[in-house]
Amino acid sequence: MCCGRGSCVLRVSRVVSGRCCVLVSGVVPRLADLRVRLDQVRRERARLDAVEAAIVRDMDAITRDPSHPDFAVADAELVRAGWSHRDANRVITRSATLDEVPGFDVALAEGRLSAGHVDALASGLGRLSDVDKPALIARHATLVRSAESMTVDEFTKHMKTAVARAQSDGGLDRFDKQRRSTYLRTWNDPDGMIHLRGAFDPERGSILLSRLDQRVEAMFHAGDRDTPVEVMPGIEPNDHRRALALIDLASQPTTVNDNNSPGRCVDGRIASCLDSMEHHRRGRLD
Repeated sequence: MCCGRGSCVLRVSRVVSGRCCVLVSGVVPRLADLRVRLDQVRRERARLDAVEAAIVRDMDAITRDPSHPDFAVADAELVRAGWSHRDANRVITRSATLDEVPGFDVALAEGRLSAGHVDALASGLGRLSDVDKPALIARHATLVRSAESMTVDEFTKHMKTAVARAQSDGGLDRFDKQRRSTYLRTWNDPDGMIHLRGAFDPERGSILLSRLDQRVEAMFHAGDRDTPVEVMPGIEPNDHRRALALIDLASQPTTVNDNNSPGRCVDGRIASCLDSMEHHRRGRLD
């Protein structure tokens, strides 16, 4: 209720994870707190999407058995529950994809990726023939890691590349060649500066590229408070930020797998800079 200009008190109630939060004018929430709450909403939405997919899967099991006393068409049941036909079909496809590709159901239920990532995966699989599809599904562990580290838009582009590769030559042969062609060369120039040069496979390279871009964007929007961007002539500020982001990735704690090679971070994030280097075409590096 407004008591006059300048004295209006606005109360907005929101429910986040079962909690009622009241915002009163004059009390401005910290951006960091709002980001935490948004992340909570995102994870809860992902969990509910996983539950929804499981329900549809059980409905589909009934649908496949005409002798079942509760036999019904899943699409019709979803429409009856309030979904549009388009949304119902999307959920049914999403559920089928989670059944077909291992790992994505657990990651979705734990909020490590979103339904949008699953939809991008489903779209990619839908463009593959039955002959090519197994080659892509065989890389399910890598696809899960990619989805966890990318935005939906980034993963959608990534899937287009993966699908094109699978369609062109069966996928695995070319993928193995790309991994075996991955290298990183280092040297020191006369001034003592350390140089890096390499070529990296798209699968792991795209993961690091996403990580670097996220950190560069965070530095920019934070006004470079932690590390001021002071560069020499000829150095682009974002190139400087990207170098700092790479150092940040390399500085994070990593585990060692059975082969004594760098693995994933103890907190589950992809943080080994040598195992997940940025993807560049050779011509682009020259």
